[in-house]
Amino acid sequence: MPRTSIAVEEGIARELAALAREKKMTLYAFVNEVFGVMIKLMKEGAEPRDIDDLWNVYKILSEADAVVLPSRFMDEIIAKLYENHQAWLFQMFNQLGRETSTLIRLHAQDLEQLINLASSYIKYLPIKDVKSRYLGDCVYEIGLIGVGGRIESTKCVLEFIKGLLSEYNASIIEQKVSPGVIHLKIRERKD
Repeated sequence: MPRTSIAVEEGIARELAALAREKKMTLYAFVNEVFGVMIKLMKEGAEPRDIDDLWNVYKILSEADAVVLPSRFMDEIIAKLYENHQAWLFQMFNQLGRETSTLIRLHAQDLEQLINLASSYIKYLPIKDVKSRYLGDCVYEIGLIGVGGRIESTKCVLEFIKGLLSEYNASIIEQKVSPGVIHLKIRERKD
C-alpha cells in the first residue's frame, strides 16, 4: 500500500511520535492503528468527542469498581428490597451518592460542573434525558427522565442524588417524583 503524507499540528506530531516510541511502534504503524480504530468507530456513528467522554466515564466506573447490570434486573432487585428494607435501602443509596462524589469531584469541582458532566455523559448512563437550567440566586432546576422503571428505583436514585448533592454543599428545595422521572429545584450553598 502506498504511503501518504498527512498534515497535523506540530504539537500533535510530537505527541504521536512520543506515544509511538512509548508503545515501541514505528510512527507509521502507530498512526495506522490510531486512524484505523477512529475510522471504524466513526463509521459506526461515533464522534471523536464521544470517545473522550466514553473514556472519562470508563475511568470513573473503573475507579468506583462499578458493576454494570441491566436496569430491569436492578428494578426487580430494588423492588424486592424496598418491600421490607426501605430505610436501609435509602440509606445505602444516600451513602453511595456521598462516596461517589469523591470520584466525581475529580471531574466536576462544583455544582455547575456536575450538572454539565451529567448532561455530557447522559448517553452512557441508564438515564434517557437530563434538562437543567439556572434560575438565579444559586438555584438550579433539573429534570431527569428514565431513572428507573419503577417508583422504588426512582426513589432510590433520588436518595443517591441527595447524598451526592450533600457533598457539593447543595440541597433539594423542591422535588417531584414519579416512576422514571425526577424533577428537582436545588440550592447551592455558597460558604
